Order: sequence, then C-alpha cells, then structure tokens
Amino acid sequence: MTGIEKVDQLFCGSGLAFPTFRMLEAAIASSEDKARFDSGELMREWAERYPQIFDEREVKIAENQLGGHFFEWFGAVHIYKQTGRLSLVESYQFKCQAWKREILRKLGAHNLISFFDEQGKAGFGRMQAPDLLVYAPDYSDYYFCEVKGPTDNLRDRQKAYFAAMAAAAGDKEVFVLPIRLA
Repeated sequence: MTGIEKVDQLFCGSGLAFPTFRMLEAAIASSEDKARFDSGELMREWAERYPQIFDEREVKIAENQLGGHFFEWFGAVHIYKQTGRLSLVESYQFKCQAWKREILRKLGAHNLISFFDEQGKAGFGRMQAPDLLVYAPDYSDYYFCEVKGPTDNLRDRQKAYFAAMAAAAGDKEVFVLPIRLA
C-alpha cells in the first residue's frame, strides 16, 4: 500500500477528519501589483528590497516562469512584514536546491529532509511541499504555509501529503494564507 493509499484509508475510509490546517487572515493584493510582478518589474523590486528572502537564484526561477509565483512571493513578503520571519519559496524539498537544503539543515529539519528524499517510495511521488517554509532568522523554529490565490483551494491529496510531511517534521504546523485581489 502506498503512502497516499494509507493516508486515504486513514482519513477517507474511517470517518476521521484531516488534520486542521490553520487559516490565516486573508491578505489583499492589488491587481496592479500582480500585473507589475507578471511583467518582471515588481519581482525585481522585491528582490532588491528583500534580498534575505529572494536571492539571485530565486529571481532566476521566477524569471523562467513569468506570470507565475506572484501569490507565493506576495505571501513571503506579507509574512515578513507581519512577523519578521523569512521564507523559502517553493522547491525547497528537492535535492537540486542545495542552498535551500542547507537552510533546512540549519533548522535541524533532518527528518523532513529524509521524508522528502523518500516520498516517492512512500507513494507520494512528486507531490509539492507547501509553497513556503517560513523560518525564524536565527533558525530556531519554522512552519509551513500554503498560499492560495482567489480561485485556489486545498485538495484532499495536498491535505494528506501535508499531514504526513508535517508529522515527519515533528508535527510542525501548516498554515494556509488566502490572498485576494482588489
């Protein structure tokens, strides 16, 4: 039985509910900012203003996919402004993102790294981790945050994967940040 089948059986077949993911208050982004980001202008501005979040490697990833990543970047900036916490934006689970993996090591997230490395064998294939891994600048703590744009919702497969991932990370919390366009 695969990891997804086990989680499906546990949650879907037993009447148990998925773990609760904590909903944050919706953040409001402007349509103008989204258009500026999609053109590359706001992306470069944020990279200059928040180099502790978006370094050159992060910019290159976003530049290769113009029109995407706005909500994730907006979420990282919003959380930083609200809490002073930094974020790893997407793809931190993959070995090819060595610089992000180094931050996971500094956070002491060795079980999480093992989970990511073995997730295919556990039946989770190439499921994506939550959009943001939010962490204290002194590496003392972290949590996960899934960013949801105006038409996006958590799917059951994401809930199952996030629950297994959070458990592997020592029951770290998974927050959901809805973002609305004004």
